[in-house]
Amino acid sequence: MRQVRIGSMRIDLVSEIPSLAFEKTWLFANVTDEVIAENRSWLDHRYIEPETGRFILSHHSYLVRTPRWTAIVDTCCGNHKHRPRVPVWDNLNRPYLDNMQALGVAPEEVDFVMCTHLHVDHVGWNTRLLDGRWVPTFPNALSDGTRGVPPLRDRAQCRAETPGQPRLFRGLRAAGRRSRPR
Repeated sequence: MRQVRIGSMRIDLVSEIPSLAFEKTWLFANVTDEVIAENRSWLDHRYIEPETGRFILSHHSYLVRTPRWTAIVDTCCGNHKHRPRVPVWDNLNRPYLDNMQALGVAPEEVDFVMCTHLHVDHVGWNTRLLDGRWVPTFPNALSDGTRGVPPLRDRAQCRAETPGQPRLFRGLRAAGRRSRPR
């Protein structure tokens, strides 16, 4: 797993599916062989399989830690979810949470969940199947509430708030006043 440090901030990649090869038209309907050829200087074996020409996609989150808070950005596909339209995402059983814990963070220690958008491969681990029930994976986290999706906790307060107000930024400001010992 890769890591980046920016001052006191640490950013780690949490892998769900490290490498998934797919035909270019599955995700990039307008990409031509000419466009690929023009960009081969950087589209190397990390992005295109040399043998098949298929694109390579990684499914991962970013775990962002500061001395005051921990956030997860995009929560991949998630396990045990019925997604027959994309067979490679259907009923996954991946060690995502083990990968996160190997980085030293348990789901209960995540303060914020940020989803860049609401595609199924970006919100899957927001919930997990536990004892036959779907429960929040990050029970102590605030969600960014992207496009009207309520936060993972305090849903009543969310409904009372002005629609469209950026919950993420309010939450980050609040984190400056709240800190959990590490």
